[in-house]
Amino acid sequence: MSGKIPYDDFTGSKFRTKGIRKLTQSDDFYGIAPLADILEEVLSKLFNRSGFDVSFWLIDTFSKNTRVQFTLKPTVGLIDVITSVDVFIDQYLIETLNAMNLLYFHNASECDYVKYLNKLTADECFSVGLIAETLKIIRTYTSLKYNFSDNLDKSIVSKAISFAALQQIYIILHEFAHVLLKCEIVKDSRFLFVKEQVLTLLKNNSPSVTDSEINNFISKNIKLFDECYCDSFAIETIFVVVNDLDREYTYCDVCEALFLALNHLHIIETVKDIVLGREIDLSLQLVIRQLFLESYMPTQGFRRLHPDLFLGDSFRACEKSSDKDIIIQTDKVIESITDPFIDKMVAVSAYYSNINIVELLHSIMSEPRATNIMDTDGLAVTCSELLKQLI
Repeated sequence: MSGKIPYDDFTGSKFRTKGIRKLTQSDDFYGIAPLADILEEVLSKLFNRSGFDVSFWLIDTFSKNTRVQFTLKPTVGLIDVITSVDVFIDQYLIETLNAMNLLYFHNASECDYVKYLNKLTADECFSVGLIAETLKIIRTYTSLKYNFSDNLDKSIVSKAISFAALQQIYIILHEFAHVLLKCEIVKDSRFLFVKEQVLTLLKNNSPSVTDSEINNFISKNIKLFDECYCDSFAIETIFVVVNDLDREYTYCDVCEALFLALNHLHIIETVKDIVLGREIDLSLQLVIRQLFLESYMPTQGFRRLHPDLFLGDSFRACEKSSDKDIIIQTDKVIESITDPFIDKMVAVSAYYSNINIVELLHSIMSEPRATNIMDTDGLAVTCSELLKQLI
């Protein structure tokens, strides 16, 4: 176990493909199978009709991207309507999420992150055509060792992959919500509610910041509202999906998995920015999305975990009634599901604050480059095969 993170049959390797492959119901790629029906139902409600087709495709790019494309059918006198949706998932995303979960749950050191960030950087260099850089970083990667891999806990390995499955579903739902925004069919009261929530979070967590400074931030980060809206859709929908998965997840599991996912995605995007030379500071956006998650999760968890209080008359009573017993019961339930999540969130934030990801990535990219590489096509094939062996 010298320096490698072991994977079992649930890591994604058995689904690996060359090029592109359509996933079928029998594949059941980490709980994705139930998603098709759920997303088709969402579209049916939005467009008030049936007959939608949602398909999932596995692609081989090392980009770790999840893209959602839709087909529009022109209609006479009306806006174009969606007829089908195709979700393209880079096959290495699930492995990346799993590895990052393992690093976190095993309290991996900065030295472990140096090794793993070399892998992520090599993946990204290869995906944008920096072949010589890819080969150089692969050589550095193979010379390093994971310190934590000699003391792996099997229960943590199982937890890491189960969280990765949940995180991938969350990412798919988030990207699907972007499609709804593009179609401009969800700029409704809920979008305005999310926007107000984000503005409140900005003001409450920056009391000394003036309104003009907040407006300036918003003008430069206008897409933050879209990101939080898509997070809200994913949060609400994932509690429906969880009921159809083989593994039982607690409310706290869902919260922790999603909070970790935001950190993982932040690292992946930071790698992309540094490889491409884009000096974009996404840290504040990460904090706001984390705070939004913290504020939005309890209500959604409450609705799913305690439907007896949130259905029909009970739901209205919970919100409007002056019945003290109902109010006390509601407060106790929300407190019981919120406090453990807050503890998890604080632990995640504290852990990542001790690892300077940006500084480590700059160090990796500043190493001397190989020059005058011949036979780039042949080298690209070699790099591709080498990357597939890295964990």
